[in-house]
Formats: sequence, structure tokens, C-alpha cells
Amino acid sequence: MEMGTYNGGQKTSRDIDKTESHVSLPEAVPSSPKSTFLYVHLASILEWKKQGPPLPPPPPLTPRFNSLLNPTFGWGRLMLSETSMRSILRHVHAFPTFLKHLTAFGEKGFAQDEGFAAYDIQEHFNAFDKRQGLETCFLWKYIQHDDGTAQYPWTIRQALVYQNFSCITQTSTNILIRAPLQVTNRLKHNFNTSAESRASTVAEWLGVQKVCISCGTGEWRQALNYYDEQITKLFDELVMFSIETETAGDSKKVQQCISSMKELTHLVDQLLRISHVLGLNSRIIHSMMDAARRYESAERRDAFLLLAETVQLQYDVLRQLTESLLARGNNLSRQVGGRSQSHLLWIYR
Repeated sequence: MEMGTYNGGQKTSRDIDKTESHVSLPEAVPSSPKSTFLYVHLASILEWKKQGPPLPPPPPLTPRFNSLLNPTFGWGRLMLSETSMRSILRHVHAFPTFLKHLTAFGEKGFAQDEGFAAYDIQEHFNAFDKRQGLETCFLWKYIQHDDGTAQYPWTIRQALVYQNFSCITQTSTNILIRAPLQVTNRLKHNFNTSAESRASTVAEWLGVQKVCISCGTGEWRQALNYYDEQITKLFDELVMFSIETETAGDSKKVQQCISSMKELTHLVDQLLRISHVLGLNSRIIHSMMDAARRYESAERRDAFLLLAETVQLQYDVLRQLTESLLARGNNLSRQVGGRSQSHLLWIYR
């Protein structure tokens, strides 16, 4: 699976393929004493009216935390009318790149756009070449455990994170679509615990990005432990089948072997997907680090780089573990494949 990017082709956009380093540092984005957080999730609750009025402007001094819609599983349609979405985008003055990334969501027949990711950033200047604002937009991959009796409990998800920092009004507006619960819960905690924790989150435009990248590695580890356990179980089943010569005349055992091989094929396919998206997240973090070096002050930049390097190492280790599980699964498939084919030929002669 090849990596793709949503690239608007603008000089102000930097997708995840760009790795250039910036020597000259423009003025850092100032801290934001107040912030407006607007969360848009996917669900079948809280439907918006088609011709609803535009959203009112936020209070000038009070930070707000609006949770509009909860996340949902699957590739269902966005439970938000086009009119309401456009009203939100007009309210926050979102740049066109947001709409480009928004097409990764909605009703789909398969995991479409799962293998794509991008990190776009754009500056806004006034007539005197003074920075007025900074917009960022990126797709972030995570894995989620499906509740209930799903045959395959772990599913790859993606979130869309949009940020608009205004240097004029000193406010920051953020839109998160299908964000993982760990992220929204962490942000809610930071906002509701104390004024100090709220200030530490909204004091810089990298605050939300810190929360996004620092949440989720535990879920990836749990998922890989699950795949490790499943491959080990299939190894025991298939190796026993391959060494039991009398199994050739037992059609029931042969059918069990076929079922196990199908299960192994699915596990290998999922591990290939996981390896790919882990690599995407690692490159997104790399782009965030480039942006921090270019736009952030030295003190806040160094703090973010320290966190980002730590998280990036965790993703590299997770991807290495995934590659190890892939090698085990492919090796088992090769060992058992020839033996099971000879058994099938014996039965259906």
C-alpha cells in the first residue's frame, strides 16, 4: 500500500512528504490567553436543522468547550447537514484545505482514504507583512476497540484536526472530527480541572497537537498484543495439523485448517495496514516538529520537540513490533501452506 497525501499544491501548505529544515525563524506565534474549542463528531444524535441560523460569535473572554456530536463506528454518513457545516466553517473562517480533508469522512463502502494523511499549515499576513493568523489541518490515525461481539475487535480510525490561531484577537478555534475519546477526555479534563491546566492547554497553538500525539499509543500496544496472541494460537493449531499425517483423511480437521488459514490471512492484512498507518503518524509528527521549529518561540519549541521525539520513538517501536508479527505470520503461512494443499488434493481426488 503506497502512501498518499492530500496536497493542495499551495506554497503555504506542507504535506508529509516534505522534510526540509528551516534555518531562518520568523516571529513566533504569540500565546493565546483565551481559546474557543469547537468539537464536531459523528453520531446519530443531536441532528442539525437544514436551514439553521449561523452560529453566534463566542464570548470575547470566556473559553468554551462545546461537544456537539459523539463519535460513532463504521463509515456512516456525517450526521450534520451541509448547511450547518458551511455555517460552522464560515464562523471560524476555515481555509479550503479543511474541505479537502473532510472528504475522507462520510458514507463509504470500505476503508477508503484510510491510507492517506497530510499535515497542512498556512500563514495569514496583513498589508504590512505582519502575521495575522496561523491555520493547521491534519489527519491523525488511531485504533479503537469495538464494543460488543465483533469478530475482529480492533479497528483503525482516523480523526481530522483543524486549528485556527488569530494573532489579532489572541483566540484559537479548533475543530475535531471523529477524535478519539482519549483526546476529548484529556481536553475536557484540562479545561475543567483548574484555570492553570486550562491555561497550559490554550497558551500555545501546539497545545492541542500535544494532546493528540500523546494519546493513543497504549491502544496500539493493546491491539498488537491481541494480534500477537492470535498468531500464537494459530501457530499451535496449524503446526499440529501439519505434523498429524492421519489428518489427511479427516475432512473436519482439514476444514478447520482452511478456516485457520483464512484467519491468518486476515491478521496479516490487518498488520500490513497497521504498519502503514503507524508510519503515517510518525511522519505527521515529523511535520509538526518542522512547523514548531519554524513558527514557535525557542522555549515552547524545545518543550514540544522533546515530547514529539519521545512519541515518535514510541511509534517507531510499535511499527517494528508490527513488522515482527508480520514476519511470524508470513513464515507460518509458508510452512503450513504447502502441507494443507497436499491434504486438500488427497481429499478431493
